Amino acid sequence: MADARLIGTSEAVHIPSITLPTIMVVYQNPSDYPDKWVVRAFVGLTPEPQPRTVADSLEEARSVIPLHFTNIGRYAEDDPVIYESWI
Repeated sequence: MADARLIGTSEAVHIPSITLPTIMVVYQNPSDYPDKWVVRAFVGLTPEPQPRTVADSLEEARSVIPLHFTNIGRYAEDDPVIYESWI
């Protein structure tokens, strides 16, 4: 780490090598797809423009989530249509 240095709080930091995690959010009965299960992917806090899937069942919706992802559930503060999240 020959080029490591402390920076002041007023300096801008550019770190191009950081990759933000993809989070898959499973929705049950969202307003844009009533009576459906929807999976949306977020890179960091930014959603992809289109859902990964619109499904008739939870099992079908989960089928698009990569096998190495882990179900982290949901928070009490989440929108009620959020069923679970995977990271």
